[in-house]
Amino acid sequence: MHVTVVDNFQGEENKIILLSLVRSNSEGRIGFLATENRVCVALSRARDGFFIVGNMDILAASNPMWIAVKEALEKQEAIGPAIPVR
Repeated sequence: MHVTVVDNFQGEENKIILLSLVRSNSEGRIGFLATENRVCVALSRARDGFFIVGNMDILAASNPMWIAVKEALEKQEAIGPAIPVR
């Protein structure tokens, strides 16, 4: 298992990525998650499996880029309240 922050993951990929985007606060601030190049790195490093844990409503309300991500996930029926166990 390899755990790292997004900034240290440029140029790398992994079989499965579990991405924690937990940003829940009353101000709706999403910090680095508003930076497009960091998000691109975070979303493009998985080869076989990719799971995001976070508050998609806060992300989408704070940045139009996340609206597009949320819509793409909804189209694929790949968004929900839990990670399915198989």
